[in-house]
Amino acid sequence: MHTALSTVAALTCSLLFLSSPLAAQDDVLETVSAIEQSLWQGWKDRDGTAFREHIAENHLQIGSTGITSGKENVIRGMEDASCAVESFSLSNWQVHRIAEDALILTYDANQDAVCDGRQNDPEVIASAVYVRVGGRWLAASYQESPRGGM
Repeated sequence: MHTALSTVAALTCSLLFLSSPLAAQDDVLETVSAIEQSLWQGWKDRDGTAFREHIAENHLQIGSTGITSGKENVIRGMEDASCAVESFSLSNWQVHRIAEDALILTYDANQDAVCDGRQNDPEVIASAVYVRVGGRWLAASYQESPRGGM
């Protein structure tokens, strides 16, 4: 009897944990970090497919080359850019919930990329604002800053 009660208690605790906001936060982090990874891969490959699927119509992008607004402008700029991306790696993912359907994703990015004949900052701190629309997470904004010297 004692073993059965212990088993039931353990299962109940497990179910409570899995349905907790912490578990949901982990699912959200997994989802949006995978989206962000696909966007970086699309940039490297100069393939707008992930951008068409995962960024909001009013997306705003802020980087070393300036400010670009609007989904189609961001995609066109990415596909037409004279960027050669040799490699990138993303790490230190963190989700900062700002509302039920909005969050800020922050992370570190290392990149070996040259755009318009200029070497991109090799280490940046990035942030992306995500909004949930119709049950899907969409990137509404992206910004990066060089690591260090702040």
